[in-house]
Amino acid sequence: MANRETRETDMKTGLAKVVTLYVLPLAFASLAPFANAGPQNPPSAPMTVVNTDANPVPVRAPSPLPISGSVTISGIPNVNIDNTPGVMQAGAWNVGIVGVPAVSQSGTWNVGIVGTPSFALVTPTTPIPVSLAASGRTVIQHSSDFVRFPPDTIATSGVLYHNASAQTLVIEVVSMHVDSDAGTIGGATLDLTTVAGGISATHFPLQVEELPGNGRAGAQSAAIRLYVDPGTDVGYHLHRGDTAGASVVQITFSGYLTDSP
Repeated sequence: MANRETRETDMKTGLAKVVTLYVLPLAFASLAPFANAGPQNPPSAPMTVVNTDANPVPVRAPSPLPISGSVTISGIPNVNIDNTPGVMQAGAWNVGIVGVPAVSQSGTWNVGIVGTPSFALVTPTTPIPVSLAASGRTVIQHSSDFVRFPPDTIATSGVLYHNASAQTLVIEVVSMHVDSDAGTIGGATLDLTTVAGGISATHFPLQVEELPGNGRAGAQSAAIRLYVDPGTDVGYHLHRGDTAGASVVQITFSGYLTDSP
């Protein structure tokens, strides 16, 4: 009797196992389409998320940010550059500058010229005006008479010019020409004596060396600035280095009369 019960129990257990092995896979297979189901058609309603300015939606852009196409900037933007950006030129650049920009140099500038620049000299068709006398000035040019050195004479002196005006005479250029007989060691030194501010002074603007030859001659000019009071003389003193023959000297100066020297 006990063996019979044992056999019945074993048969029930085996049947239960058979049912489990065949029924459970069928159940899971019937549920599989629902587990892998796609979105419903029609889709669900759209959803709007609203954030305040104090809690904006965080957006992260790639770095560097790629930009393509045309970019329009309205108004005057404020751009902060923390370092020196690298800029590559594509095509020709046209830069328009309004007004006169302020440029400051830091260090030494190096300017490179590519190729050989061309230069053209243009002759003006309209003469350039030259003012010989500025406002309040009167131009003065004076040449002395011929000063003659007789033989056996080494020096001579006299009055070159008398300033008879009520203005100050300013002498800017002095010239001297010396012509001596053949065989004479030519050349002469010119001294000028002027009175400026009531003080007399002697100046030594020129020394002329004559060219050698039969009939020796020489000339020279010097740029100077001498002041001559109104009503005073310009005196000269000539000194030569030889007394063997005669010499002839002529002295010329140019300048202007002014109330404000």
